[in-house]
Amino acid sequence: MGKLIRWLLIAAVAFVALIAIASEFGGEVVTLRTWDSIGVEYNTHVWVVDDQGSIWVRSGDPNSGWLERLHARPSCELERAGEWRKYVATPVPGAAERINSLMAEKYGWADAVIGLVMDRSASVPVRLSPGALEP
Repeated sequence: MGKLIRWLLIAAVAFVALIAIASEFGGEVVTLRTWDSIGVEYNTHVWVVDDQGSIWVRSGDPNSGWLERLHARPSCELERAGEWRKYVATPVPGAAERINSLMAEKYGWADAVIGLVMDRSASVPVRLSPGALEP
């Protein structure tokens, strides 16, 4: 029984490590900067796709902190290829199927691994438009 528990523990740790590797090293990872209502800055690593001239990121959880901050304050910054730019974020739930498909195509195995623990039907795509809003 002790060996079984040990192997299950090893398998669980390996799976968690695989999720972390897929998240951070499975393809292009950008940094999204958001602010809360009192101006505290948060940096979050997210995946990104380009579609029809727009940049898109996706929250796998509709209650994620970064998405909630964007609902309250849509101004954000994105660091991509070493360059920071200002954007206005617009959640577009109706684009989920398309953006999920583009993410799966771009991130391949990493997206499939993350899909084992995240329900894609709950994901929220966010379109980033160049520019900034007044605080």
